[in-house]
Order: sequence, then structure tokens, then C-alpha cells
Amino acid sequence: MKRKLYLTFFSAILALPLLAQPTLTTADLPVAGLAFTMVQDSTYNAPIPSGGANVTWDYSGLQNLLIDTIGFGAAAGTPYAGSFPTSNLASQADNLTDWTYTTNNSTGFYLDGVGTPTLTIRYNPPSLFAPVPFTFNQTRTNIARIVQDTVIIDTTGTPRNVRFIQNQRGDFLADGYGTLILPNGSFNNILRMKNTELTTDSLLVELLPGTWTLITSSASQTTFYRYFEAGSPSSYILGIEADSLGVNAVNSEYRGQWVLLNTPTLTKDEELSVYPNPAHNLLTIQGAGLKQRSSLTITDASGRIILERLAVSAERATIPVDALSNGMYYLIVQGETGSSRIPILIQH
Repeated sequence: MKRKLYLTFFSAILALPLLAQPTLTTADLPVAGLAFTMVQDSTYNAPIPSGGANVTWDYSGLQNLLIDTIGFGAAAGTPYAGSFPTSNLASQADNLTDWTYTTNNSTGFYLDGVGTPTLTIRYNPPSLFAPVPFTFNQTRTNIARIVQDTVIIDTTGTPRNVRFIQNQRGDFLADGYGTLILPNGSFNNILRMKNTELTTDSLLVELLPGTWTLITSSASQTTFYRYFEAGSPSSYILGIEADSLGVNAVNSEYRGQWVLLNTPTLTKDEELSVYPNPAHNLLTIQGAGLKQRSSLTITDASGRIILERLAVSAERATIPVDALSNGMYYLIVQGETGSSRIPILIQH
């Protein structure tokens, strides 16, 4: 009898490390105010590890060659929102003129297109980045399409209407879950999605009114392995771009720091606003909560003090941040009765 009890006990202990099967839901998709950094390694080249249940993926050797900062805000009110009426999120590029428009809804996270001062590119239907709800062994297929018209001058000096069409088919499979090891830590509750993406590009010219003639067409296939941390507001944690067969990796990016902007972790004085956020060269603090000679401190994510100032007047102060590197920081405003700790994002 004792032996049976011991066997039962040790069986239970051995079962403890097994992870529950995670499900990616709408709660794991980006929202307005989410900002994060992605650490890129364009030289990464290695075989793709297998999927399955309760797998440990070790990517601790990824290099930090470039850091990109991404922030999401509400699409409404942005420069090209009128061209993307169904989008509810927008991201501003580093050049501060280009915007990417996306949609977070009950079926997934979609790329709707890009707006720039000279060009607008729309997906219709949109391109799927992450389906929800989604769990191990589930599949989903998404069809996306771009139709872009322009005018060129041919060799005879005649204007010609030209049409570029891109058809994209994405076949999604949640092929594994388990633990992910990155250079910045170990993460559980990870769901891996494999997306086999077939893209066909076609170029047509309107030789006669209303008659389009195909000039050239090409097809290519890329496989993406995306790892998501279910239960995290910033769930996209690792992306691996592989070859057409999905056998060998050719590029990688992993999540660095992340934060929900405008969500203070300490008490916040009423009527205190910080803008723009993300900031480029000058950060403004404004509101009745700011007093003359209030202490203004910027720290990095570890708490190391980067910059200290005193407000020279009440209700409004500015801090130059053009010398700060791109990334996540905290602004601590110390007033007469309390303090505010506000996440800020620097994006040049």
C-alpha cells in the first residue's frame, strides 16, 4: 500500500512541470497605448526546432543587432485615418510621416495598410497577423489582396495606366506550445504559430480603355514562426522568418521591453498630462498637478536615473529628450502631496 501511495505522489510531482495548453484570445492582442521594443538579428541562420506539446525552445543565443520601437494608438485622428475607415489602431514610423493601420477584432489582429505623404497601400481583404481564438493544432486560412493603380510614361512618351496586384494566402497552424528561452529571460505559456504565406505579384497595363493585359507575374513562399505569450498584453514575443519550406531560419526578432502607456503604476495627480507620447525631441508635462519646483525625473526600465529637472513654473514644463536613445522610460513627477510614475516612449 505504501508503495502505491509513493508512486501516486511521485507521479503527481512529475506532472507538475507540464504546461497547460495556452489559447490566444482577443485579450492578448495589441491595444491603444501598448508600446514595445523588438530586438532584431538579421544574421540568424539555424534549423527550425520542432513543435509539439510542452516543448522548450532555446533562443538564448540571438544577437542584439538593431532595436526597433513600436507603439499603438487609436487610428481616429491620425493623418490617413480616412483611407482606413475600419482600422482601430495606428502606428507611427520612425520618420514621423508614415503610418501603419491595423485592426484588433474578435477574429484576430490584421494589417490594413500603410499611409505616407506620397502613397497609400491598402489590403482588401486585410492581411492576418494572428488569429484568435487560437490554440494548439488549430488551423486558419486567410486571403489578403492589394490592388494599386498608377500611371507611367512608356518609351513613346505615352501615359499608361498600370495596375499592381498582390494576392496573399496565409495558412496558419498552431504547431506547438511550451517554454521559450530568450536572451532576456524564460517565458512559459507560449503558443507557436506557423504561417505559410504564398504571395503572387502581377503587373498589368491598360493597353485599351477597360482592357488590362498581364505583363508579368511571379510567386514566392515564405514561412513565419511566431511565438505568443498567452495572457500578456504584449503577447507577440518572438518572430522567426524561415525559407519557403520552413526548414531554416533566415531572420529573427524578439520582444525587449514593453509597457502600456498612460497607465501609471503609482498614484497620479488629477489633471496631469504628458505629451507627445511617444516623444521625439521635447516632452511636455501639463496640468494642475504640476507645481513650481516639482521634481521631474526620467529613469530607464531598471530604475537608473537618466535625467533630473525642476519645474520652473506651475502647471506646465518641458523636458528635451532628443539625446535619449529609443526605448522605454519612466517619468516621475514629485509634487507637494504625492508622485506620479508615468511610462513614456522615446522614438526618434
